[in-house]
Amino acid sequence: MRRSRKSASTGASSRLLLHLGPGLRQAIDSDDVYYVEAAADDTEVRTRGVRLVRRRARGEDWELTLAAPVNVVLPVSRSALAALWTALGEP
Repeated sequence: MRRSRKSASTGASSRLLLHLGPGLRQAIDSDDVYYVEAAADDTEVRTRGVRLVRRRARGEDWELTLAAPVNVVLPVSRSALAALWTALGEP
């Protein structure tokens, strides 16, 4: 799990990008975390909302699933992936 830095100037919460497995990541705000439990090599993180990034069925491009109430799946091209990781808090 990687964590971005909190912005002192805006007071915005920190963002976390959870690596759930090959080709699957979840972006969360640290303020949305309400439960964390470690068990062996795994960590369970429960949150209020979900932004899930995963590889598309073809395996080359990615998609971003937005949290409720939006519930929209947006395609993300390989050329836009670095900008997405930056926006979600991965350095």
